[in-house]
Amino acid sequence: AGAVSAAAKALSLLGADSASNRAAIVSAGAITPLVALLDMSNIAYVMYTAGEALWVLAGDASSHRAIAVSGAIAPLITLFNIAGEGLLVQRIREVAVATLLRLIAGGTCKMQLVSAGVIPAFLALQHADDATASMRLCGAMALSALAVRNSGDGATRTRQAAR
Repeated sequence: AGAVSAAAKALSLLGADSASNRAAIVSAGAITPLVALLDMSNIAYVMYTAGEALWVLAGDASSHRAIAVSGAIAPLITLFNIAGEGLLVQRIREVAVATLLRLIAGGTCKMQLVSAGVIPAFLALQHADDATASMRLCGAMALSALAVRNSGDGATRTRQAAR
């Protein structure tokens, strides 16, 4: 698990300040293994570093579709609802919410996000006792971004689906 989390952390660091590195990481096929690491519920640090790497990669709109197609949306929604206490669990939840916000803000995969159940999940987050202020803010921003009319990707239908 240590080597796996170190590899995910290395991808985060490599992609953090370089669009060309992020593009190379996506081209090399790193997204699918990172998504698989999100399901390692018994190893919280691995889930966190994988989520952080996906958040870094989601910084480029060009990677949004690849992240969505890889199946990342459902595990990210699951992660921001994981039970537990402590700083690491809080960070896992926050990085999942922030990654979903980046995907929503990019606009290229809104309908996939809506179909995966992101609207009810973000609405529930607003009322969750254990949600941090930053999680609630990201959730509110995500809901706002989903409500914006954008005929290019079906966001008008997004509003209709939320009703």
